[in-house]
Amino acid sequence: MIRWGLIGCGDVAHKRVADAILQDSRSTLVAACRRNSEKLASFASQFNVPSTTTDAMELIRQTDVDAVYIATPVSLHCEQTLAAAEAGKHVLVEKPMAMNPAECKQMVDQCQESSVTLGVAFYRPFYPVITRVRSILKGKEIGRTLSVLVTTGNPTRFPADDWRVVLSEGGGGPLMDIGSHRLDLLIDLFGQVTESSGFTIASPDYEAE
Repeated sequence: MIRWGLIGCGDVAHKRVADAILQDSRSTLVAACRRNSEKLASFASQFNVPSTTTDAMELIRQTDVDAVYIATPVSLHCEQTLAAAEAGKHVLVEKPMAMNPAECKQMVDQCQESSVTLGVAFYRPFYPVITRVRSILKGKEIGRTLSVLVTTGNPTRFPADDWRVVLSEGGGGPLMDIGSHRLDLLIDLFGQVTESSGFTIASPDYEAE
């Protein structure tokens, strides 16, 4: 049985994470952390979480926590992952994994040094439709793949102070937040990137592109 501590109890935790932990017979949700104490209490009541704290480091130090799910703004991912690894906790972190490649490497290195598992919450490779796509590609049912087009149309209206559009908190705009799912999926299906190029369009409303 994996005893989970959840750091960050916002939208993704409500929609996906807490229920997923509760529905897994091999997991249990023993602790939750959120800076807003009133919202934390509401979350704990909804999902029957026995232990709560507004301090992420306090949750990480709990001896009854085996693994942490980090669902905080991206700017906190590296710091919290390093602390969890040093405390001997396994880590599953929301995407984007970190602010930049240097932080990602720090996280990987520390988790390897601490002999704990580090994962990033990319779930789309497990969709049934992707399993079918993978089967089609492997069986060469459509021949050799020469190009792939991914079109993403998501609403991107956020408050101006939302972490998704503030560079110091999210590291980038839609490509970091939403596009990372698609990039992970393409790598899963077609292999590692050997060369890349791109461009961005400045947003009239947000700091991020």
